[in-house]
Amino acid sequence: MSINLFAIIASFGGGIIGATLGALPAITLWGLIVLYASVASVVTGNQDIFATIAFNPAFGPQVVYGGAIGSLTYAWKKGVVPSGLDILKPLASFNRADVMIAGGIFGVLGYLISEVAAPWPTDNIAISVVATGWLARLLWDRDWLKSRRVDGEVESCWPSRRELLNQIVFGAGIGIASSHATIAIGSPFIVFGFALMALLFIQMGFNLSPFHHIAVIASLIAVTGNGTPTAYLWAVIVSIILGIANNIIFKLWIPKTNSYIDPPVTCIAIGASIISALTSLGWL
Repeated sequence: MSINLFAIIASFGGGIIGATLGALPAITLWGLIVLYASVASVVTGNQDIFATIAFNPAFGPQVVYGGAIGSLTYAWKKGVVPSGLDILKPLASFNRADVMIAGGIFGVLGYLISEVAAPWPTDNIAISVVATGWLARLLWDRDWLKSRRVDGEVESCWPSRRELLNQIVFGAGIGIASSHATIAIGSPFIVFGFALMALLFIQMGFNLSPFHHIAVIASLIAVTGNGTPTAYLWAVIVSIILGIANNIIFKLWIPKTNSYIDPPVTCIAIGASIISALTSLGWL
């Protein structure tokens, strides 16, 4: 853990950047940064370049994306926006300093949580984004679970047979393609950046299923397992698990709420924990 005052101050500014852009535009722009940083690290052979560029307080999702989500939930609570799920909306246009400040505060919280969680056997950046999302929900959308009840019971979040089959095929396809591309290129984050950039199509109005959570975990499994057949097999298995998990988490956490907790980012945290477990057991 390496918390310092200058990074905290910078994180406040990064959170304001997130609120300014809006959640989805911020994470899509980060995809471009990930691509640039990945290519730079491969070309120079300096792996530290990637972390320095992609996860600093001005660009990192733990700050910018976490700040955007926190400010959006706050803006909904204050009646600035009609829905706390409108992650496409830039918030700077409302001329509300309090919304910008909320983004800055959540940016600082995102940075602090990511630093505290750094030693944990998971993805500390993903954990940070999920944690700040839950904090915003608990502060300003406390009735989220009640709104999902029908006749006193929470609606089922289990996918239908058709959805389940689709997620199996979807996960397996993304997993094997990402694994192969990663081994060929030598960097798991170039594929990740490409997948994040695909979120631009959602911003444009297309009904695209995000796949960056599957792409990055499959790529990391392939690299961790040195491209062996076993690594490819685990990449496909875990990709299928994450495809199904994303569907379940979305149904459980998002509909009929007004606070967004990112299901793909949650799946990245789950996938990173699986990688840690597979490595500890010697199965990868």
